[in-house]
Amino acid sequence: LSTINEQFIMVKANPNQKVPKLCDDQWSLAGNKCLFKNETSADWNENRVNCRAMGASMVKIDSKEENELLIDMIKKDKKDASYYWTGGRIVFIGAKLFEWSDGSAMVYKNWASTEPNSVDHKNGACINIHAQQGEWYDYVCDLAGGGKIGQLCEKKIDCSVLDKQDEETRKKYVNYCEKDPGYKISELHNKIYSMRKFVNKYFGEDENRSLL
Repeated sequence: LSTINEQFIMVKANPNQKVPKLCDDQWSLAGNKCLFKNETSADWNENRVNCRAMGASMVKIDSKEENELLIDMIKKDKKDASYYWTGGRIVFIGAKLFEWSDGSAMVYKNWASTEPNSVDHKNGACINIHAQQGEWYDYVCDLAGGGKIGQLCEKKIDCSVLDKQDEETRKKYVNYCEKDPGYKISELHNKIYSMRKFVNKYFGEDENRSLL
């Protein structure tokens, strides 16, 4: 019985089959996120538009760990810009109150000692991060001051391919992905596929056979 159960549950992977990644090409895995970096300078709104065009959003940093992971990703390329936009923006001019581009409050902050200092600018202030130190600075969102700031985007990892990863990766992300509808659908599909392989092996193939 145990042998049958093992054959029922497990589907042998094709060693020649390319394993799909949790992040698309040119994106970097960092924690539970996929991060994208573009050294080309753009204003804050252009950065947001470019992220949305890729089905992503601007970077949101909720902890020291996320801040460090972001900087580690940026440092991998020595041709980096000096600063990169995050999704942080001022709530209203004149106040030192910032929020993320999705409207959520900031639960973690990593301002440089002199920041924020652009809160009174008529065109609004947005947050950028230093590429080496990881400290935050505010700057006019439309780059009216002539600065050069690179772009960052983030999106969720692709939980629908988690079951195709190695055991260590599955264990690392399973708790996170269990909340993702894509993972649940993929998991159900694989169980049905495994069941069909088992039934076909022992009872013969029948395309009209229902497993539900």
